[in-house]
Amino acid sequence: MEGLISRALLHNWQQKIVALLVACTIWLLVNNSITTVRVFPNVPLRVVNLSPEKTVDGLLHSGLLSQQITLTLTGEKEVLNRIDSSELEVVLDASGKPDSWIPTISRHHIQSLNPEIDLLNSVSRVQYKDFVIRLSRLVTERIPIAILPPNGDPPQGYQFLDVWPRMLYHTISGPEERVEELKQQGLTLTFDLNLITAAELDKLTASQDDLQVDEISFFVPGRWQQVSIPFLNDEMQEINDPEAQNLRIDFLRNEFLTVDWEIPIHLFFSPRHSSSLNPSTLRLATTEAVRNRNGIMTLAIPLYARDISRLFLDTVREHLEVVVIIDPEAPKDEYTWSVQFLDTNSLEDSYVTSLLPSHSNHVEHQQSTREAHLRQRFRDYMQQFRLFTKERHRLQLVARRDGSLVNVQDVSLTY
Repeated sequence: MEGLISRALLHNWQQKIVALLVACTIWLLVNNSITTVRVFPNVPLRVVNLSPEKTVDGLLHSGLLSQQITLTLTGEKEVLNRIDSSELEVVLDASGKPDSWIPTISRHHIQSLNPEIDLLNSVSRVQYKDFVIRLSRLVTERIPIAILPPNGDPPQGYQFLDVWPRMLYHTISGPEERVEELKQQGLTLTFDLNLITAAELDKLTASQDDLQVDEISFFVPGRWQQVSIPFLNDEMQEINDPEAQNLRIDFLRNEFLTVDWEIPIHLFFSPRHSSSLNPSTLRLATTEAVRNRNGIMTLAIPLYARDISRLFLDTVREHLEVVVIIDPEAPKDEYTWSVQFLDTNSLEDSYVTSLLPSHSNHVEHQQSTREAHLRQRFRDYMQQFRLFTKERHRLQLVARRDGSLVNVQDVSLTY
């Protein structure tokens, strides 16, 4: 049996090999001659040879347009089945074209990004829906970016103070109409405090000025300094304003600061009632909470402050007092009291001077903006200033009249 098979295979073997080769050749010729029609959606468009003073709406930095096109190609089945849209690109030549033109796309305009694919000799027909290319004057403008209050919560142990600068600019080039529209609208940038950890802020403490070691500046990393450009298909671009290197988020460490001096306390009399209520008819009594130090009545209670910086506290220490307001209509002769700052304008100037560098490379506008920013911070500190006892309770004083004396007591533990 084996001999019979061998004789059958070897008989006229030369003719059989030739027949096999002919069959393979015919199959290849037929396969390559079969045409097919394939649809390729989302094919990128590239515009070349643009005049230096012109551009196209939606032209990205890559040279591609934000819009894409759907192509229907007729050609060799074997070739078209080996490619997809991501390997195609339509190249449009803008040289000599008017401001508005309808491109003509043939197989000569379609490039394969796969060097092994020869589209020029494999595609016989190109179909697509007509579209318009509009050229615009290329302009360059500075787009304002408003830095908005951040989202999220600060790390545990810290409170958010503010962001500075609150305004940056991004220089961008593009179609005149789009750029002018964006300039009018402006851009915004918002940060997420949840992305900042307490460990990161703790590491920054050593690099801070000793005067405000409790105020921590977290400089915003470059990867956060990006804005979305609407007319570039929301392309993200890093802000190119040189001032962006100074962009920071300021935090205050949550801690109780020791008030290591005795705060003066005195009575305030209204001139309208001075005939009956004045320093001659009413004075502060010495109590556990109030002592007489060289003729000056002061609080004799260990006190603390929080939600302010050490620099602020050191700045105002000689200009801080507690005032008891003598009101003849006060119920049960129980008077209200408040903390007062004296000569606030000078205090504010001193605080700002301590934080602003004597020599700055900032332009005048930025220096002025920074100064206004720090002045507002000082005023915020004044507004939120509160005193606490050593037990970390909010200071609660009760001032009651007893004949010609006003007794002031600390009742913080009872509240």
